Amino acid sequence: MKQFLAHLIFTILVIAITLCFADEIDSYTIPPVYALPDKVTSYEPEVQPITMLATAYDLSIHCCGKPIGNPSRGITADGTDINRLARDEAMVVATNDLPLGTRVELTFEGNRAKYNGIYTVRDTGGMRSNVVDVYVGDFGELIGSETGEFGRHWVKVRVVE
Repeated sequence: MKQFLAHLIFTILVIAITLCFADEIDSYTIPPVYALPDKVTSYEPEVQPITMLATAYDLSIHCCGKPIGNPSRGITADGTDINRLARDEAMVVATNDLPLGTRVELTFEGNRAKYNGIYTVRDTGGMRSNVVDVYVGDFGELIGSETGEFGRHWVKVRVVE
């Protein structure tokens, strides 16, 4: 019985001391483990580039099947009008692997490095998976020499946003 009374008195003393200093104890409370430190505003893991096969397209009948004067010629799947725009003005790619509006960085090697840059996925196409089609310009109804010379090349594609 003496042990029980001693334990009860000790517990009452601990509770009384805790209540007396409760304000000070709260000010020293450690934040939860899951809280972000003050200097970190967000964390985004670096997206690794994927390798895709790159081809080129223009607005010729051969590539798009629509002659000059067709109201849908040069209108991408997201509604952007790329008629009469050069590649560096439009910076458009077509792929079935990424959602429309995705911004990607294309990195070519060798003599295709002039096509390196940030592009926006604005179009889709009849191509198979793992292919990105780079818009190279509007050359009228005939296929442009740049389109024909582009060929098929491997490109590193990294999603920017």
